[in-house]
Amino acid sequence: MDYKEPKILGSRLPTVNQASYSNSLLRVSDVEYIQKNQNDDIAILKADLKLRQSCQELELLPFIKEAISFCEQ
Repeated sequence: MDYKEPKILGSRLPTVNQASYSNSLLRVSDVEYIQKNQNDDIAILKADLKLRQSCQELELLPFIKEAISFCEQ
């Protein structure tokens, strides 16, 4: 089945690439944009995990690991 543009509101919704709508609560996105943001979030979480491990801040490690696992799914 081919992807079809949603009929609801159609092209009246701003896209994530339109800077003038950066404060809009609802914007149209594409898969590449979402994947890039997700990969960025995972990278930040992994960096935070390494930093906290090196500083022996162990109390948050289970939560950070769970967040990484959630994002990777």
